[in-house]
Amino acid sequence: MSTTLPIEILLQIAQYLDCNGQYTLLRACPFLAGDFVYGRHLLADADSNGNNLVHILAQNGEEALLKSLFPDDDLERSFCVRNVIPRLKQMLLTRSINDEGATPIHLAAEKGHLAIVEWIAKRPAVDLSFEDRAGATCVERAARAGQTEVVSLLLDNPNLTTDWNASQRSNPLCLAAEYGHIETVRAILTRHGNRVNVNSRAAYGITALSLAVLRDHEAITEMLLQQKDIDINAEDYLGNNTLHMAVRSKNHAALELLLEHPNADPNVRDWYGHTPLQEAVSMGDEATVRLFLKHPGTDVNLGNSKQVTPLIKAVQECRERIAQLLLKRSDIEADKKDYCGMTAFAWAAFLGRVEIAEMLLQRPDVDPNSRDEDGVTPLSHSMHAGWEDVAEFLINRDDVEINAEDDFGWTALAHAKGAPDGISILLMKMLLQRGATMELYPEMMVMSKSMAHSDIAIDMVASMIDDHDLEAYMIKRFGQEKTNEALVDGENGVRTLLFRNTRAMRMRRDAVEGIRYQEPY
Repeated sequence: MSTTLPIEILLQIAQYLDCNGQYTLLRACPFLAGDFVYGRHLLADADSNGNNLVHILAQNGEEALLKSLFPDDDLERSFCVRNVIPRLKQMLLTRSINDEGATPIHLAAEKGHLAIVEWIAKRPAVDLSFEDRAGATCVERAARAGQTEVVSLLLDNPNLTTDWNASQRSNPLCLAAEYGHIETVRAILTRHGNRVNVNSRAAYGITALSLAVLRDHEAITEMLLQQKDIDINAEDYLGNNTLHMAVRSKNHAALELLLEHPNADPNVRDWYGHTPLQEAVSMGDEATVRLFLKHPGTDVNLGNSKQVTPLIKAVQECRERIAQLLLKRSDIEADKKDYCGMTAFAWAAFLGRVEIAEMLLQRPDVDPNSRDEDGVTPLSHSMHAGWEDVAEFLINRDDVEINAEDDFGWTALAHAKGAPDGISILLMKMLLQRGATMELYPEMMVMSKSMAHSDIAIDMVASMIDDHDLEAYMIKRFGQEKTNEALVDGENGVRTLLFRNTRAMRMRRDAVEGIRYQEPY
């Protein structure tokens, strides 16, 4: 005696099941699929991800069940205007979306169900360029999952109209490169270069080569570099090119491959003017620095937007070993200045890098008395910052000018007077023992009492001047031209001139560019 329930009873049971229950039933009784009805069965409750029965079948590769649910004669009936139900049923196959915005063909493509993708793609109502909520088409999902055959099938389809070469968006080549699917990358490059160019860009302007480097897919990186049209110097929307990304990800293997390419530009800059070498110096990546120094095209003196050279950056970041490497280059300009006139040696003095300072002064091309745009010398920098060891090293050198005045008439002794509490007297004593001198100006008294930013600062200076004639005093101190320029700018100009609120002073005071400034003592 048969224990199988009649088909009608099974169909009645099916209409009370959710989509997962229906899928389980169809797996057990596949002969029921042809009798499932749109209104009674196919509109069952979706699962927790918003997938209906058709989504589940497509995702799990149930080609036979899908074709039983959607026979060819149903498709023909859907062409009739009056046949609303057949048309709605076909839309479940071609247009229904889950919570991610994915249609059945998205799910089948991602799982690599080639036959199902091919079958759905032939349906007249399907939109192969339809994007899910993440902006991915079915071919992009396939590429991300490494489904090479599906990717090729869809890229060969003329109904897939997305133009990846004309817009910066997710594309099959970039996705395959990012997720490490080398065979998919190979297929796209060799068979579908007209659809997806080797230099096509994903979001933010990133190329497949950059993504392969960032994800450390060496074989894919090498394959892309072998393409004759590859643009190795392509930049993203922030001006970073592949060399910058290789440096930041510390991908030394990729970096070697990139630098071996004949079109590689080791001096390329991002929007902030940083070269890859400067990035490597800042990160303290000695291995990367060595790779760039080996390249004959590397300009070791190239500064960023603030004219900070790799050597200055090495000093700022306290990278002594890297500074040594840079100084071994025969073409290094060790005394080159940044945008506020400070050399690498001046920065070493200002930041208390005594070992680097000693190393720099072993070179004949480094001036121990170089001046920044305010006329401040390295000795004055060390005094102002309060670095006893640097100050002692410089004071004991015969070639250091102890009483050199800056553009405001300040000597090293005047700067030592303004050093941090607890070190100022010691520094002044060291200088006085070497015959240091200074002239005390009224504005120095105001600055020493931290009143320079108060609303009475200028009046305090005027009160200390004979006849209280501030303009005459400023002309005598700074000259007619500077005084006129300050007066034109009003109170702000006068403050800037009197209290040294210059660009160089602000840069040092604010410790810009991420310099790790350590308060002495």
